[in-house]
Amino acid sequence: RFLQAGKISFVEGSIKSFEESTVVLTGSKGRLQADEIILCTGYRKRFPYLEPTIEDPLIRREIDKEEREVACHLNAYKLIMHPKEPTLCVLGWVLSYGNESCVGELQARWAISHWIGRAPLPPKEAIERELQTRLRRGRYPEFVPYVSYMDELAEACQALPDLSWAAFFRNPILFWKLFLGPTVPAQYRLKGPHANVEEAAKMVRSAPVVAHRMAGLFIAPPHSFSATAPRRGPGVPASRL
Repeated sequence: RFLQAGKISFVEGSIKSFEESTVVLTGSKGRLQADEIILCTGYRKRFPYLEPTIEDPLIRREIDKEEREVACHLNAYKLIMHPKEPTLCVLGWVLSYGNESCVGELQARWAISHWIGRAPLPPKEAIERELQTRLRRGRYPEFVPYVSYMDELAEACQALPDLSWAAFFRNPILFWKLFLGPTVPAQYRLKGPHANVEEAAKMVRSAPVVAHRMAGLFIAPPHSFSATAPRRGPGVPASRL
């Protein structure tokens, strides 16, 4: 609308420098008066502080015929662990329909569980197989199905909430809130290391109904593991997935 009304327009060139109230451009326009400047630069997937022998296996780059980088993906086991250096982990570098800050917290717990020996490190063959499988899934190898990915990490941390029928009969209200409420960090503080059962249960019971887990039984986001991943419904322990 503003373009059609002539209130805004495109100007050729990029920013060369700033003056007191002027932007100096590299193009033919020279200078522009500006009250405010918004820089929408995004970011590049780089770890310039790492040696190339460490960074190169961690970032998978796709180069076109003209030797231009057209795509760049994190090449890490479970989108966390360096494929060759297990003590180097990347957190929060995922795409999801869920809360990515919650994903980052559980990724940190997953990494620490492996570092301190609570969860065994996978063999090299399993790491390479998972990396190749993720790469073949489609155009978005960094996309994760929120609930099943969180559950998978939590199981390795021994913090997966119990959704068995036995748990239903012990505490049906909490069970249905786990299944129908939002998948938040409190769900993964009901058991396992550093659990806070009373406060976590209070948080889970007070959460609204959003049916994250229910939706995951029927809806698979495109170009992600969820298209073929097993679904976890009531009474199905994660160890059977």
